[in-house]
Amino acid sequence: REALRQSCQQGRARLEGGDMLRRYLSRAHRDQPEDGCPLASMLSELGQMHESTMPIVEEEIEHYLAQMGGSRQKSMALLALMIGGLAVSRALRGSDLSDEFLLAARQMGKEIASL
Repeated sequence: REALRQSCQQGRARLEGGDMLRRYLSRAHRDQPEDGCPLASMLSELGQMHESTMPIVEEEIEHYLAQMGGSRQKSMALLALMIGGLAVSRALRGSDLSDEFLLAARQMGKEIASL
């Protein structure tokens, strides 16, 4: 549980500042999952984790939502796009398709953010 909290805090610290969308959906973040947000890496496991970890996951998600500003619904859609886009891009790492997913997610994220 503490390892998860620490991983979230370290990943968050590396992504803060500047354009969060660009930094989150970057090749560097994709290629160095150990140094970034653990949510995209753990996406498929989150529902199966011990319930004591859920407050940590919720805290991390709430932090990202608060950083985005705008309506909660728009922020949730954007965060879902960011986490999902990064997760798919990581699964396809080393392929042109991986880069295409990063680019598409960034472009769609900009559109969502501008609504």
